[in-house]
Amino acid sequence: PTFALAAEQIGDLLREAQPLVATLANVALKFEDALTAEKAARHVQDYSDIAHNALRILQQKDPQTGAPIADNYRASFDEVMVDEYQDISPLQEALLAAVSTTTPGDRFMVGDVKQSIYGFRLADPQLFIHKYQTFQDAPTDPAAPERIILAENFRSTKNVLAFTNLIFSQIMDPEVGDLSYDNAAALRYGALDYGDAHPAVKVLLYSKATSDEDSSDASELPGDADDNEPVDIATGQTQLVLAEIQRLINDPDAQLWDRQAQEYRRIHYRDITLLTRQTSQNSLIQTQFAAAGVPLFVADTKNFFKTTELMVMLALLKVIDNQKQDIPLVAVLRSPIVGLSADQLALIRLAAKQVPYYDAVTAFLQAEPKTPLAQRTHDMLTHFFNQLSHFRDLARENDLVTLLWAIYQDTGFLDYVGGTPGGSQRQANLQALIDRARTYEAGGFKGLLPLFTLLL
Repeated sequence: PTFALAAEQIGDLLREAQPLVATLANVALKFEDALTAEKAARHVQDYSDIAHNALRILQQKDPQTGAPIADNYRASFDEVMVDEYQDISPLQEALLAAVSTTTPGDRFMVGDVKQSIYGFRLADPQLFIHKYQTFQDAPTDPAAPERIILAENFRSTKNVLAFTNLIFSQIMDPEVGDLSYDNAAALRYGALDYGDAHPAVKVLLYSKATSDEDSSDASELPGDADDNEPVDIATGQTQLVLAEIQRLINDPDAQLWDRQAQEYRRIHYRDITLLTRQTSQNSLIQTQFAAAGVPLFVADTKNFFKTTELMVMLALLKVIDNQKQDIPLVAVLRSPIVGLSADQLALIRLAAKQVPYYDAVTAFLQAEPKTPLAQRTHDMLTHFFNQLSHFRDLARENDLVTLLWAIYQDTGFLDYVGGTPGGSQRQANLQALIDRARTYEAGGFKGLLPLFTLLL
C-alpha cells in the first residue's frame, strides 16, 4: 500500500490524536451510561436494547444443566420461518441461529434481495445473497441446504411484471446490486385470473420547464389556484398525479378487472394507491388532495400528527397535563375549540405584559370587563377553563380513550372538523387517535407525559 505520509509522521499524528480520541470515547461511554439509566428510570427499551438483551439471555448458561439457554428454545421449535429475509441484520441472524438447527436444518427463509434497498435497522443483504449463491436448487444430499426459486408472482398483472423486469434487468448486476438479474431472478406472471386486458404501463414526467411552457395544461390541474404563481416540483408532481387520478375516475373506458366479481368495472378511489420514495412530502400531498376533493388515507405516523386537527388535540392534551405552557395554551385558545380571535388574544396580553401567557389569562379573568369584546372574551375563557377543569379530573380518574371521547363530545370538535374541507378524512384522523390511545394503554403505558414521548 502507498501512504501520503511517512511512517514516523503517521505515528506522530496518532499520538497527538490519542488523547482527543480517548476523551471522545469517554464521553460516548458516559452518554451510554446516562442513556441506559434514563431508560431504566422510564421503564423503556428501544429495539436495539430488546434484541441485544434477547441474544444475551440466549447465550447464558442454564444454572442446572450448564447448557446454553438457547438449547431449550431450539428443542421446542420444529420449524423456524423467516419472512423478508433480505432485510436481516447480523444481530437478527445471530438470534435466529441461536434457536434453530443446521443438521438437519429447520429454518425456512423467504426473501427478495431486490427489495433490500433501505438498510432498515442495519440490514445486511449479503447474508441473503450468500445463501442464495451457495444453496443448491435440488441438492442430492437431503441434509444439505436447498434453494427454491419462487418466481411466479400472483399479485400483479402481466404489464406490471414486464415493466419491472425491464427496469431491473438493466440496472441490477453483481457490481451494482450484488446479484445478476437473470431468468432465475425475473418475475413471472402467475395470476391467471386477472382477465385479458393488460394496458401498457404509463409514465408521467413533470418538469418545471414543461409546466411553464404549457400553461394551458397546467391551468387544468386540480388545486392550481393561480397560473401566475410559481409551482415547486413537489406540488407540480402532486397535481400531475391528481389529474391522472381524476382522469381514471371520470373516464368510463378506464376500467379494471375485479378478481372477486370476475368482471371489468369502473375504477373507484379505493382502487388507487400512491407509493412515495419518502414521507417528507405527505403533508403537502394531503393538502393538495383535500383541496381537490379527493379522499386520501396516509399511513404515516410522522406526518399523521402534523395535520391541523391532531395538532390541536395534542396541544389540548398538553394543556390538560400542564396548563402553564404558553404555546399549547395559545394554540388551543386560537383553535375552534375555544375560538378566540387575534384581537382577543392581544386583549388578554394587555392585562399583563411581562408574565407567562397563562398568568395574563388569570389577570384578565380577575379584572372587570369594560367593553363588549372584553366581556365576550371573559365568557369564552370562563367556559373553556370550566371544561379544562373537567378534562383534568377525567385525566386523573379515567383512561385516555375516555378522556378523548369526552373532549370530542363536550367541545364538538369531531363534528366541527367534519364540516371543513376534507372533513371525512379529518374525522378519520381523530378516530385513529382514539385507536392509537387504546394501543398505547394496552402496552402498559399510563398518563399523558409518556404519550407525548411516544407520539412526538
